Amino acid sequence: GHHHNKIESITVLEKDNDTGGIWRHVENDETKPMYRGLRTNLPRELMAFREKPWGGDGISDSYVTHKAVNSYLQEYATDFDLKRHISFGCTVTQLTILDDEPNVPKSNGDDDDDISC
Repeated sequence: GHHHNKIESITVLEKDNDTGGIWRHVENDETKPMYRGLRTNLPRELMAFREKPWGGDGISDSYVTHKAVNSYLQEYATDFDLKRHISFGCTVTQLTILDDEPNVPKSNGDDDDDISC
């Protein structure tokens, strides 16, 4: 059998206000390297998470648009209830590792803090 490390609690810090990362196209947003007609250069069957197969029906296109990737990521986050673990709208300016454990203090907006959400 496989041994999996169990994570008791996790918080993911996300800069944007939603999931999808670079696949969430925002018109005229120069911070995202995405353009309207972009298609993947890998088949979606290879991009899929093992827990949520994607494509492989032999009929639909394997090279999909950024909208399809974003939709898949949104569905994945919903299906596995991941958004409850994500703090959106965060900026991290410094991370200090102490005793092999990340120590990331939450910010209240002061300039001296390492994170703001």
